[in-house]
Amino acid sequence: MITTDYTDHIDRFLSGQMEPEEDQWFRKELLKNPTLEHELIFHQNMKEAILEEDVLMLREVLEFAHHNYEQRKVKEHPAVARGPKKRLLVAAVIAAMLATGFLAWFIAGRNVSNRQLYDMYYKPYKVTMNVRSATAAQDKLLRDALVLYEKGSFAEAIPLFEQVLQKNKLNHAASLYSGISYMELQNYHAAALAFQRIMDVKNNLYIEQAEWYAGLCYLVADNRDKAVKQFSKIVARDGYYRKQAEEILNKIK
Repeated sequence: MITTDYTDHIDRFLSGQMEPEEDQWFRKELLKNPTLEHELIFHQNMKEAILEEDVLMLREVLEFAHHNYEQRKVKEHPAVARGPKKRLLVAAVIAAMLATGFLAWFIAGRNVSNRQLYDMYYKPYKVTMNVRSATAAQDKLLRDALVLYEKGSFAEAIPLFEQVLQKNKLNHAASLYSGISYMELQNYHAAALAFQRIMDVKNNLYIEQAEWYAGLCYLVADNRDKAVKQFSKIVARDGYYRKQAEEILNKIK
C-alpha cells in the first residue's frame, strides 16, 4: 500500500503559498482523509505553540530539559563528562526542529499574516442537521445541498442553498452552509453577506457560528477594523468561540 507524504503540502497550506488549484485540491483531501486532517491539526498546534513563545523561552525549555537529563545521568553515571553531552542534546533538539521545519518557521514567521492566522483557525462547519428523511420540497432542496456540501462539492451546493433562501430567507441553516461554501471557494465577500443575514436576526440557533465565520472572513480579507470588532463581540458574548477569538485578537491588535 502506498502512503502519500503530505508534509510539503501542509507546509505550503499553512504558509499560504498554495496556488488556488492546489489549495482547492488540498481542502477536498482534508474532507475525505481523516489521517491528513489529524496531521494538519498536529502541525497547526505545534506552530501555534511556537508562535506563543519567544527565543528566550525556547532557550529556557532546552536548558531545563538538559538540566533534568544531566541530573539523571549524574545519578546513573557519576563519571560521565557534562560539556559534550549538553552540546549534543541541544544540537539533537535543534536538528529535530529543523527536520520538521518548525525552527525555520519560528525564525522567519514571527509576524504572522492574516492569511496564516485564518488557515490556523478556519475549519468547515460539520453538518449537524438531520434532514435525510425530509419529504417537503424545501427540505429536500436543503438535504440535497447538504449532501453536496459534505462531499466537498461547494460550487454545486450553493445554488441549492440559494433556492432554499428564495423560498425562506430566514432559513439560517441554508445561510450558514452557503456562507461556508463561499469561504471554501474563497469568495469571502459573499460569505460575509450570508453570515450577516443570520446576525441580523437576534437569538437564533446559528448566531455564534455566523459571528465566528464572519470574523474569519474579515480577517482573511485584511479588514482589520471589522475583524477586531467582530472578535471582540465574540469575546463579550462569552460563548463557544471565545478562546479562539481572544487568541486571534492577541495576535492582530
